[in-house]
Amino acid sequence: MSKDKIWNRQFTILFMMNFILNISFYMVSTTLSKYLVALGMSVTVAGTIIGAMPMASMLIRPVSGWICDHFSKKKLLLLFLAVNCFCVAGYGMVQSDISYMALRILHGLSFGITTTAVVAYIAQFIPSKRMGEGLGYFGLTQTLAMAVGPFIGLVLSKKAGSIVMFYSAGFCVFLSLLSALFLDDQQPVKAAESLRLKAKDFFMKEVVIYCILTFTLSSVNGIESSYITLYGKQVGMEDIGWYFTLSAIILLFSRIWCGRLVDKKGLAAVLYPGIAAVVGALFLLSLVPEGNKALLFAAASVLKALGTGAIQPALQAAALQSVPSDRRGAATSTFYVGTDLGQASSPVIAAGLIDTKGYPFMFRIYVIPIFFAGVLYGLITKRKKKALSQR
Repeated sequence: MSKDKIWNRQFTILFMMNFILNISFYMVSTTLSKYLVALGMSVTVAGTIIGAMPMASMLIRPVSGWICDHFSKKKLLLLFLAVNCFCVAGYGMVQSDISYMALRILHGLSFGITTTAVVAYIAQFIPSKRMGEGLGYFGLTQTLAMAVGPFIGLVLSKKAGSIVMFYSAGFCVFLSLLSALFLDDQQPVKAAESLRLKAKDFFMKEVVIYCILTFTLSSVNGIESSYITLYGKQVGMEDIGWYFTLSAIILLFSRIWCGRLVDKKGLAAVLYPGIAAVVGALFLLSLVPEGNKALLFAAASVLKALGTGAIQPALQAAALQSVPSDRRGAATSTFYVGTDLGQASSPVIAAGLIDTKGYPFMFRIYVIPIFFAGVLYGLITKRKKKALSQR
């Protein structure tokens, strides 16, 4: 096998495994808020329950990085995919807000370890000089799942009921678990004396700026996946599932092209245009009640997808390349703290803004953090270049 080959056997298995897992994730994430509200919960309570999962993922991340750097990633995937399966199917078995909160927390803990293990695992099979391109391809698992997951979830909920949809999503996780059985177990368990915990095992300072940037992007992802369906319903567009399908189509091309670009030109070449696109999408969403609803939703979907496709693989590649190869578990967990915090906080904060100020105001507010994160990155980069020039 060529050392420069991306599509090797292990990469392909992990690609398919993550694709199926993400289908399940999007089936649930785009329908759960609507289902909880239909049960009689307020938007704020539903948002808090939804946000509990990424919050739990964030809390387990530092430990998950250490675990993935020291233990068999294959065994970790098998164990925690099984827990994921139980939680997703469990959404169709409970009714109370306390039960949903418990399931979301357990789901978040297992999901945090699973996703850390997957990224740290697949980085072993991507040539270093093609890391941006490889992670861009791998990001298609999320993109393709976004194209079909929300549609499947919404159609099943409407035609067969939400309980059937939750069971079907659980079955997807089970299929993901089966595919993990075909992975090679190449991560040895380290000797007991090497398992002592150190501060650097939990948090990689080299990854902090990428963590901040992905926090702002994930905040936007969180409000999009949680509230676009409800927003569409409020403005008279019940069947808004096409928004996610269009987004996924644009992401499909954006991730591939931008992944290659970042390997050649560097992070800044895709980061700033990506931020501009996401900011534009938020402004367009805030204008939906006042204009052509379908056109504004479509334009926002395209811009958001272009920005996300540019930024996400570039940030992940930069984070992994900023640390030694044996610390990629810790780097991944640090990076995902930003992802989880954004996903966890945005449904809760956005719910409060929606209840008091409405959807347009909420979308405009979320322009602020992503704009200032871009400014911060520019200042840090300028400072580093100045320090290097003075050596």
